[in-house]
Amino acid sequence: QEHCHPEASGRSSTGSGKLPEEAQPY
Repeated sequence: QEHCHPEASGRSSTGSGKLPEEAQPY
């Protein structure tokens, strides 16, 4: 979750919103 992308931490709150984040190479 946020341990993967620090900036995705805010989007991790949505739960499903973190899935697309992992697909994108940040």
